[in-house]
Amino acid sequence: MRLALVLLALWGQQEAVAFMPRLGPLFGRVLQPGQANSLGRGQVARLAAVPALRTARSLGTCVMQMTDVKPGLAEPSEETIKQALSNAEEVVKSAGGCIDSLSFGREWKEMYPTFDRDAFKGTRITSFNKLLSMYGSELFSIESTKKKEVKLYILKDSAGAEGKVAYQKAEQQLQELADSPLGVFFDIRGGRMRAGGARALPPNLSSYTKLDQLLDALEPNLVAFAGGVSVVSAKDAVTALNNIKRLNYQARWPVQQSRAESFVQVFVDIATRGISTLSTKSIALLLNAIEALSSDRRGFEKTLQAASMRIQTLAKGIEILLPVVGDDADEIFTPQAVAVIVTAYQRMGLMDKALFTALAGVVKTLPAQDFDAQALSNIANAYSMFEGRDDDMFAQLALTSSTLTADSWNPTALSLFASALVKVGMSESEGDKALLHQLAEMQCAMYASQGARAFSSPANLAQTLSALATAKVQHVRLFTCAAVVVAQHFRLCVGQQAQSGNLLMPQDMNSANKGGKKMANRQDATLLAAKRFMEQATGLDLALIAGALSDAGALQPDLASDMLGHIRRSGLPAGNTEALAAVIRAFGPAASIGAKDSAEVHEFLSLSFSVLPSAALTSVEPIKRVLRAMEEAEWKDGASVTKLTQAICQLKSAQFKPNDRSELEGSMAGLNMPRHLSPAIAHLMTMP
Repeated sequence: MRLALVLLALWGQQEAVAFMPRLGPLFGRVLQPGQANSLGRGQVARLAAVPALRTARSLGTCVMQMTDVKPGLAEPSEETIKQALSNAEEVVKSAGGCIDSLSFGREWKEMYPTFDRDAFKGTRITSFNKLLSMYGSELFSIESTKKKEVKLYILKDSAGAEGKVAYQKAEQQLQELADSPLGVFFDIRGGRMRAGGARALPPNLSSYTKLDQLLDALEPNLVAFAGGVSVVSAKDAVTALNNIKRLNYQARWPVQQSRAESFVQVFVDIATRGISTLSTKSIALLLNAIEALSSDRRGFEKTLQAASMRIQTLAKGIEILLPVVGDDADEIFTPQAVAVIVTAYQRMGLMDKALFTALAGVVKTLPAQDFDAQALSNIANAYSMFEGRDDDMFAQLALTSSTLTADSWNPTALSLFASALVKVGMSESEGDKALLHQLAEMQCAMYASQGARAFSSPANLAQTLSALATAKVQHVRLFTCAAVVVAQHFRLCVGQQAQSGNLLMPQDMNSANKGGKKMANRQDATLLAAKRFMEQATGLDLALIAGALSDAGALQPDLASDMLGHIRRSGLPAGNTEALAAVIRAFGPAASIGAKDSAEVHEFLSLSFSVLPSAALTSVEPIKRVLRAMEEAEWKDGASVTKLTQAICQLKSAQFKPNDRSELEGSMAGLNMPRHLSPAIAHLMTMP
């Protein structure tokens, strides 16, 4: 305080205030001359003295610190100043000629993330304010705002004048909203609008762990958007959406779900308006959020169409852009972004032909080293369901997959990729089978390192084994390991149920030693894995696993009996001919040779066939699949064959592909039920 008073007494208020910025490192606060003129002599002294008293006990100490700060402050290089001012001009121009200092900092980081601000270390430039006031006075004017910590940067041209008017108008509208009954939404931060207000997103959205708190923090943005004063960018809207998606599992009640949906709609609208500014990565995140958060995609058709057009525009220009951007081409499209985009459209049932065709061309331009197993498998899986698939693209994906090491894969990626290859017919040649055999080896390597955890997902295991069985890739070690793990899961769960129901079994082992406890812990972990597997396993999963194990000769009678019992309790998915064919292949032989419980097995298969909807047999492929399974299992059921015959008689010649007719005739001949099949045989003979 004494230092401040001495300065005021010796030099007067104006001179002392002019000297105050030089005491910034000492006082912790820099007073601008324009601000200090409005303060009284006592206020200036108090503002200056309070921090000083924390750091210095006497005037002598203060003066020593002050003089220590002066020397050693270098001037930034001319090149650094020139580049920084050029960047600053672009930031302000992109904002319309006028921008507040908080938004300026955010936009700078967005536009120039690689600018090295360490170039200003040891110089007088410690902030953007100082940069523009000391070196940019010819380009910019700096004005104060109602918030002391916020400045206004304005270009000294017509764009700056217009931008200032627009900014002030928006601020006025924002203030009107804050003063209205809706202003309560602005008071969630200590009774006043925080710096930046509803014009920008709250900082550190990723730090929120509660959905309600996140939505509370985003509430001002919704009010500002409704009032027409929001300046949230499309990219920020995508950020908000992905944070809502991250916590949306907490929306358990209808009122929470409804509130979250209203936020999603607003931020999707903001992102849609600025879709032309979004990168492919941001569009991928937007689509992923929509797919995860929306129960009805019809409300987002405009966004999905706009995203498709934007991606197609970038994809079509990739050949022109590649020579220009060179090594930075992967910033335009990455395998991961393409994978998220095509997966989102596929899951929403939107197989956009133009979009998928354009992105297939992009995939063929991406370097193999940029792919990971997850991106590779997701792209393959999405395109395996696309009718206009690109064979060259799949050949490139197959070649890329062969370069990935075992530790690059996980069970989900492996199952998706193997299934996709088989779906598109890449299972016939020796090269195709060699690749599938290599994938089976990868799965075995995972089992060797992870144990039963490598088969922890029944859906993944079913998809992998079913794909290999369909391609007739008999990898004995993989099928044997899978059968052992599944049998262990059944045995543990059945044994646990028996133990829990036996009151004579000891419930506590107090005498167990340390080694016994470790063994018990391992047993508990194994039992928990088995329970989790059985809880997750659906009738479809177990049907596919049983069918694949049977094809490989790895389905033992005890395991077959356990699996059939579980499938009967779970049921098969309605209209799924793949599941029906699998259970016929797995259990049909037992029903046809009069084995133990054969009557019950036959009854289950016959009943499963009888409830199959007629709509499931309107094309050639599902009929071929079921008829072939009956032939291979030698399972004969008059009612089921009659149903197939009726379906075949409804087929048109245009539905047949080459070899379809001969394959049907071969299966019917092998089944040897002429009385039931004669109408179908006659129908096929009359076809051109």
